[in-house]
Amino acid sequence: MGRQYHLTEAEMGTLRQAASARQARNRQAQSVDRIIARGDPASVLFERDLMGLMGEYALLVKLFGLPYSEDYFVQDQWAKTHDFEINGVRGEIRTRTHARYSFYNLTAQMRSDVGVAAYLVDGKTSTGRVAFAGWLTKATFERHSYVARDRHPGWKGNGYLIHSRHLEPIRTLPEYIRGNVNP
Repeated sequence: MGRQYHLTEAEMGTLRQAASARQARNRQAQSVDRIIARGDPASVLFERDLMGLMGEYALLVKLFGLPYSEDYFVQDQWAKTHDFEINGVRGEIRTRTHARYSFYNLTAQMRSDVGVAAYLVDGKTSTGRVAFAGWLTKATFERHSYVARDRHPGWKGNGYLIHSRHLEPIRTLPEYIRGNVNP
């Protein structure tokens, strides 16, 4: 198990509000309609957004010690943006319900320099417990990723996975980024 963080009820309340704001923006951009058309029930979307925000919050606020800012958290999931940029290093955070296979991406190439694999310790958002399986570079992902459906026939959607053995320990990410970040 990687480094673990327990988010307080106040922090979870803030993230629930951010998840609602993200859904409102996605609804305006018709992104939610695309997800529903893909077959995901609307009731799952809020939990998915909240789960993602929990991973982002745990990395940026808890691990890196950055101040909370709405700018980190309210964005269209279909936007061509990164989850964070610190000292010129752009990153994506993928939060899943379980650690298993770690980092997931829709394409064989990541758009960011690094990827961070996070997961819910208890498999649900309600406990507020997030851990990190590790992180990887864009080059590592491109070298070792595989088509998800090839190894997991029941996988919904298209995309690429990378096994956790290719991840670096999360404690080395601040070192990689090097700068004014206090882990």
